[in-house]
Amino acid sequence: MDTQLTQELKNTIIGRVSNVLQSEFHGEKSRLKQGYDRLNFACPYCGDSTENLRKKRGNIYWKSLMFHCYNCDKHTSVIYLLKDFEQGLSKHEDVSTVLDFISENRVEISSQDYLQIGVFETLEKHAIPKEQIFKAKKLTGLTKGSVGYKFVKGRFLLQRINHFAWSDSDNQLYIFNLTKDDKVIGYQIRNFTPGRTKYVSYTIEKMYKEILQKDLKIPGIEKINTLSIYYNIMTVDLSRNFTIFEGPTDALLYPRNSIALSGINKNSDMFDDINTARYFFDNDSIGRKTMEQKLKRKKTVFMWKKFLKEHKITTPIKDFNDLIRHCYFDKNPAYKSLDKYFTTSPYDIINI
Repeated sequence: MDTQLTQELKNTIIGRVSNVLQSEFHGEKSRLKQGYDRLNFACPYCGDSTENLRKKRGNIYWKSLMFHCYNCDKHTSVIYLLKDFEQGLSKHEDVSTVLDFISENRVEISSQDYLQIGVFETLEKHAIPKEQIFKAKKLTGLTKGSVGYKFVKGRFLLQRINHFAWSDSDNQLYIFNLTKDDKVIGYQIRNFTPGRTKYVSYTIEKMYKEILQKDLKIPGIEKINTLSIYYNIMTVDLSRNFTIFEGPTDALLYPRNSIALSGINKNSDMFDDINTARYFFDNDSIGRKTMEQKLKRKKTVFMWKKFLKEHKITTPIKDFNDLIRHCYFDKNPAYKSLDKYFTTSPYDIINI
């Protein structure tokens, strides 16, 4: 897709930058210069030159929509510049266009840019009440003795039973990704019929087609789809340490701040520039390899090999849920020391 900036959007950006300058400066410093390839103005972050009021070293480049100051070396997207000075773009459509434009022009965007407030507001707005899904798919709650109930109980998730539902006709367990008010933004199906794909994920767009029989036509749908199957994304606090798992049952069991990516995919790097992120992927070849790659970039990852060796656990352990069940049945308190086994040192690659 080749995203184009309309003159209307350019004018909006110019107007917002002008508002920033008017609020931060007066006189010559508050004036904006427009060039064919950029906007030039006094940097609102550092105040720019104190000796020459006409010297303006802050620039927004139209070819990338990135801001750079040649005085203080501040570098950020136009999204963040405007938000930092309380002039953020108010239309989600404008925000999505800007993000798409930056992405297509191969300019690095921080996760904070992707995870700006408009995306969460959009997910909240379009979330579907569980009752509608129950009715459309003829679902029921989990009853004692049923296959779904045994699965959830066996994974110590009865305390999160509001995230689950059962389809008797299809022999399927539904695992809901919920908002704070218990609405659904996406879900995963666990099939118990032999020969069928074990896990199938439904993004918010796919859910609309399946449940409401209609298309979800909103700006930035690709990013919104990605986030809609990131479990706990609507409740996680990214300002504190948060742990990233592969599977929903891991994130739902973990007692603290966490999300699940619904598997490792091309979007697994979305949180790499957030220094509170910790990766706790599965103890298999793909999970360990991905964490090794992240460790080389000094991201925080869990050391499976070191943890299992030091706690003398020889039973095959696939993931966090497996580990907790093993510790429970083996009466092993090893899980209490998990925090000690996260590392950012590339030298620990042998311990992954």
